[in-house]
Formats: sequence, C-alpha cells, structure tokens
Amino acid sequence: MSTSKNNSNFDPRTRFYGPVLDSRDLKEFAQFVGTAKLSIPDQSGIIKSFEESFSKMMGDGSSLLTQSGTSAILSALISLGLRPGDEILYPIFGFHACVMPAHFLGLKVRFVPVDETTLLLDCNKIENYIGASTKAIYALHLFGQSVDISAIHRIKKKYGLKVLADACHSFGSTYREREVGSYADVAVYSLQQSKLLAAGEGGVIWAANEKYIQNIEALAHPGRRLSKRLKLFQGISFGLKFRPHPVVAWLALSQLGKLN
Repeated sequence: MSTSKNNSNFDPRTRFYGPVLDSRDLKEFAQFVGTAKLSIPDQSGIIKSFEESFSKMMGDGSSLLTQSGTSAILSALISLGLRPGDEILYPIFGFHACVMPAHFLGLKVRFVPVDETTLLLDCNKIENYIGASTKAIYALHLFGQSVDISAIHRIKKKYGLKVLADACHSFGSTYREREVGSYADVAVYSLQQSKLLAAGEGGVIWAANEKYIQNIEALAHPGRRLSKRLKLFQGISFGLKFRPHPVVAWLALSQLGKLN
C-alpha cells in the first residue's frame, strides 16, 4: 500500500494504517496467491509459519490464528473454562467488542473503575469488586501502555483468578523485557487494519499453557490435530469455524518481520 502526498485526497492519518507492503512484497504475494493454497484446514504452510513465529516473539507458549480479534476473545473466554454465571471483571473504559463475547456466553460482567490518567484498570480498586462468583480479570492494555502487571498477578494469586490480557492496542509493549500479553493465562491480539500488526482482519490467541490453545482448537478449528483428550472432536470441532484465510496469515507474517 502506498499513498502519494501529491494526491489531493491525501490524508496524513492513512500512514498509520497497515499492512505496509513494498514492491517485493506485492510480487511475493501474487506468487503466493497463484499457488492456490488458499484453504488450509490444518496447522501447516503459512498458518504454521505465522503461529510459530508469533510464539517465538512472545518468548514461549503456543499461538493460534483466528479470523478476527473478537472471535479470539470469545475463544479465549471459553478456553479458560468460564461458564454461565461466572463473573469476570472488566475496566469501565474500553471497546464494546471486548465485553460482548462475555455477555454472549452468559458470563456476569462487573465493571471496575479506571485510572483517570491512563484509562487503564485501577488496580488499587479491583479487590473492592471481587465477589464469590468472580473467576477472571480482563486486563485491557491500551495506547501502548500496560496495566500494572505486578498488581494484577498479586490479586490473581490471592484470589485464584484467571487473567485474560487484551493487548490489541499495546502490541510490542514490554514489561521486564517481555511482551505485556505474555504474563496472562491467555492473551488476545487483533490484526485489524488500524493495529500495529496489521493484516486487514484477523486475530491471534497466545497461551503459555498449551491446553488452552487445544481447547480452542476443539471449539472452532476443524482440521487441526487435536490432543488425545479431545480426539472426539477431530475434524468437526463444536460446529464452529474460526480459522483464518491463509491470505491473512501471509500478510501477518510479512508484517511480523517488519516490526523492528
């Protein structure tokens, strides 16, 4: 994608929207499309290459590519074992796509105040909102900032909670030299055009414990090779399909290599 300043319709804001592709990328992209490998049901080819590269960038763990950030959130909530009636704490400031999957699954959503300066979860007030049915915290990292990870983990350990990190708007931000999402049980990312890692659409789920990724594969990724405990769903999943178009994987992998 290129934009000329000589164009009378040029908007300087468009320079922040990806993916960023040069002439070499476009040539390679045309070659990729020409291979006709545009339906990959398993973890192979460009899908495998991106997921392995993303996990390496995170430091360890397992990754799963999805067709949107919203489906990644829905999948992550299910992977954590949250059930209807369980409560999850959300920041009062955020985006509707963050919270609607929780409502869809019948979870109880409880909003927690945010810090007036950062607009991130006010970790000094979280404990005031924890009740008997509270099972998880939705740690929303925003504007390149990170929620107070040390405070979140202290609360997580004290109350036995799960942590779902949403780092869609803080991709690349680090805490103690690690990607901010890598401190959660499960982290979600968006590949939508306005995000730093942009492929037009798409999402990524990362987890340090592979069992969470396996749960999601059984949910909505028919064709993936499932673990022994989930073999019942091999080839069918739960009837859902959240796997991405391989073109998304190609674009995302090309951008991952340019982030530095």
